[in-house]
Amino acid sequence: MTFEQEKLGEIVAQDENDRKDFEEVYLKDNCDTRYGYTQSATDDKVGPKFLRITDIQEDIIDWDNVPYCEIENEDFDKFKLKHGDIVVARTGASTGSNSIYRGNMPESVFASYLIRVRSNEKFNQEFLYRFMQSEKYSNHIKSVLSGSAQPNANAKDITEVNVPCPSVTEQKKIANILQQFDKKIEVNKKISGDLEDMAQSIFKSWFADFEPFDEFKSSKIGEIPAEFTVSNLTDVVEIVLGGTPDSSEDSYWGGDIVWAKTKDISNEEGAFIFSTEESITQKGLEESSTEIAPENSTIITARGTVGKLAMPAFDMGINQSCYSLVPVRNTDNYFVYCLMNNILNNLTSRTHGTVFDTITKSTLKEQEIVLPPLEHREKFDHVVRSMMEKIKENKRENMSLRNIRDTLLPKLMSGEIRVNDIELDELRVNSEF
Repeated sequence: MTFEQEKLGEIVAQDENDRKDFEEVYLKDNCDTRYGYTQSATDDKVGPKFLRITDIQEDIIDWDNVPYCEIENEDFDKFKLKHGDIVVARTGASTGSNSIYRGNMPESVFASYLIRVRSNEKFNQEFLYRFMQSEKYSNHIKSVLSGSAQPNANAKDITEVNVPCPSVTEQKKIANILQQFDKKIEVNKKISGDLEDMAQSIFKSWFADFEPFDEFKSSKIGEIPAEFTVSNLTDVVEIVLGGTPDSSEDSYWGGDIVWAKTKDISNEEGAFIFSTEESITQKGLEESSTEIAPENSTIITARGTVGKLAMPAFDMGINQSCYSLVPVRNTDNYFVYCLMNNILNNLTSRTHGTVFDTITKSTLKEQEIVLPPLEHREKFDHVVRSMMEKIKENKRENMSLRNIRDTLLPKLMSGEIRVNDIELDELRVNSEF
């Protein structure tokens, strides 16, 4: 967190006694809506990108994972996304989730379970999108869904809400301030993704393709460098299985110990996990089979969404659907993470995307590995440690940026903080590292 960002945090925390609310207008009366296109998605490039509910769950759309669809020209004109269009999920657990399409994104149409929202001249679309990311809009969606067995919302539901309406000029300024946070978050994510790719590439070059080595020997799994051995995973890690405290015992839950389950690991972006849906108390830890995954160990999901990896940014509890692979040597932390990533990539490529229905402790104990000598593993750690620590630092900064942005959003929307209180220089985005 920079000095400028800390200063901004102080502005966010200010108490404005002379708050002046903006005029509010009814969104339904100031926008057009359209339901999305019904078609099958495909990975083949047969037409434009086909944006679906599952693609808008994160801050930033991962366009590399958005599929394509076939579409006739007439329909394409109807469902083509244009700069500033907002798409909103209308069914399922993510009802109300929304994202904005910008002109620098791939050409795309939107799928049938999304609703497109285009405002009239009353609103700047970026400002409207920020409102639809706010707690006020989230609460509106919750009230719409209240009592529904199956979450659903129609176009009327998602637009039947009052929206603050300062001048369009002020709307643009507010949207611009908030967008600076997203830009910095995106830069950090890009840097972290590149750094992890570099670390994984170095591992593959050294310990899978054996590119730096000249002398080889035969082994039961093929030619390997002369100094390497065929070993078991348990020669470098201790395998720890987690557990769950009694859900009926309130004193076990809501404490200071972060507690990870498969969903938390599967939803995580990048190498490190910082937060989870639930936490437990020290009593819950001591009186259950829950175990602690140490900082920088490797957590692997064993049930549900199988074979997902993450490294805890600090000591945290895990449930029985997760294993923690705890290196015998601390200098093997990043080696083990990259090793497991390489093993899982090889398994999925051989089984067309399917690893296992479950991973058992026996599966892990019996996993053979090509083990480099300690000196090569320590050299690897020396090379990649700064990369991995930078990834962790970026993730921590992004959490702080989101917190400030999400605190600032309602204050700007309501007029409690005015745009003139904030200098845009305080939100400089620095893409260097």
